[in-house]
Amino acid sequence: MGDWMNLGQMTRIYAARTPGKVAFKDRQRAFTFAQVNERVNRLANGLLALGLQKGDKISALLENSIEIIELYLAAAKTGIIINPINFRLSANDVQYIADHAESKVFFVHDEFMPMVETLRARLPLVKQYVKVASGEAIRAWQTSAGSSNALTPTLSQRERESHPPALSQREDYDGLLRASSPAEPDCEVSSEDIWVLLYTSGTTGVPKGVLRTHKSYIAFYFINAADFGFTDADLCLNVMPLCHVNSTFFSFTFTYVGGAIYVHPARNFEPVEILEIIQREKATFISLIPTHYNLILNAPRDVAGKYDVSSVRKLLCSSAPARKEMKKAVMEFFPGVQLYEGYGSTEAGIVTVLKPHEQFTKLGSIGRESLGTDSIKILDESGRECAPKQVGELFSKGPMMFKEYYKLPEKTLKSFRIPAACACGHVGGSSSCRPFREPLRSQEGTDAPHPNPLPEGEGTDGAITVARRYVQPASLGQEIENAWFSAGDLAMKDEDGYFWLVDRKDNMIITGGEHVYPTEVEEIIARHPAVFDVAVVGASHEKWGEAVVAVVILKEGQKCTEAEIVDFCADKMARYKKPKTVRFIKRDEMPRTPTGKILHREVRRLFAGA
Repeated sequence: MGDWMNLGQMTRIYAARTPGKVAFKDRQRAFTFAQVNERVNRLANGLLALGLQKGDKISALLENSIEIIELYLAAAKTGIIINPINFRLSANDVQYIADHAESKVFFVHDEFMPMVETLRARLPLVKQYVKVASGEAIRAWQTSAGSSNALTPTLSQRERESHPPALSQREDYDGLLRASSPAEPDCEVSSEDIWVLLYTSGTTGVPKGVLRTHKSYIAFYFINAADFGFTDADLCLNVMPLCHVNSTFFSFTFTYVGGAIYVHPARNFEPVEILEIIQREKATFISLIPTHYNLILNAPRDVAGKYDVSSVRKLLCSSAPARKEMKKAVMEFFPGVQLYEGYGSTEAGIVTVLKPHEQFTKLGSIGRESLGTDSIKILDESGRECAPKQVGELFSKGPMMFKEYYKLPEKTLKSFRIPAACACGHVGGSSSCRPFREPLRSQEGTDAPHPNPLPEGEGTDGAITVARRYVQPASLGQEIENAWFSAGDLAMKDEDGYFWLVDRKDNMIITGGEHVYPTEVEEIIARHPAVFDVAVVGASHEKWGEAVVAVVILKEGQKCTEAEIVDFCADKMARYKKPKTVRFIKRDEMPRTPTGKILHREVRRLFAGA
């Protein structure tokens, strides 16, 4: 029986099916599927020539580029595991991740080489460093496949047949490609094999390595194409970092279905430039975060308004909660666009989707379960399902789920829940355990299970009537395969089955015994006409335990005082939710993850004395 084709294997299919169709573009270059497949084959064979085997790991400290996509594809063809590292991290963080991942080869953009040079002595497992040219230093070349391109000079036959240089000489990416065979690598790769080792952004602590299989990505590509309606006629403008799960989910879907990707540097988000690229390349889809949308919406209208953005059929807002007013403004700026909002995580994939026709009827919701996934469970602290509109921890289960946290079995187990086997809440029941049965909705004239636990009571058969509890698995393996996962987010479900994200569990503020969810306060403060962005955190308070602190970024040219922000909140929220203190900072002072999520932990440390 045949297996699912992974992303690298699909490039071979498209190289034969649509050889002349452009697969990847950037400002300087364009490669067809045939050209990409040959380049990837050369890279894959080069990796094998370096002594790498299936299951070995390579790290990549690369800005958005065609080269990092080729590394993903070469890893997919060989069974090698790729570990993309966020290029915004400090030297210590880069060293920690590459060392923890046990990488043997390290691909580095030339601009990051000086930093990486200082780490060599601290990375004893790395046997080879490969420098990748960037910017004006790119020395691109043209393969024999496809049409000629003035930007990419053709290799001579003599160069193609030259013998590979010694290992010590292989220090640049182009040289590795030139020296390697264009033939398909002879490797057996299963959809169950690990493909990517991604490290979480660490919003709540030390980054964790997330192991993801080919199968988990393939599931996403099919679900994504069906949920969003993507086809081979689409062109994705990739702005999000390709070292992040958002891009490996969304941008790579277009490659899987035979579409095209335009690669833009992640650090150079200039709204007017983005609009110019949309107009020139006729981009049909972009995945952006609220910060990006905010920058576009705040660009001078007399400049931004002159660009034709009508080619954009679909937009995604993800990676951080989108505020209601912003979504309204985005849909006005891109007339007729279909706006989607996705909620998910590096570990679970895309958990929910709010579709275009739901944007106004369920404005503020994160939508309902993604296609092909199991029902989400909102669990209280005891592990029982919450009633509608009751806040609890969100747990999901589906085919996009990660395998495990690398070398962290205890953290893996703590993130999952499975149904308890008995009324005692044990994973596996025994003869001494009391059996249980689900409470019935007898008060509503139906025998359907009710999510709310009714008062416990013992039946004549000795069973205890109590709602099922969901508990931590006892071990990895089969139990994890059928378990529900939580990224630590608090949410609630309404009567129509839509989910509403409340906040991260770790961000909740408790002041005077009352719970305050930062996103609720941020939503209101963000409506102030002078506010560009805001983060709300808790600061230690002798009387109340914690006090609400708002850290505000003002729009350019705007002025505002603490008293004005507090007064603006006065009639819009409960008194205990109002900020006790307002701090004003510059735009570049707000700590964020690579995808723009505000690091509330760092905000507390820097601006709230925590």
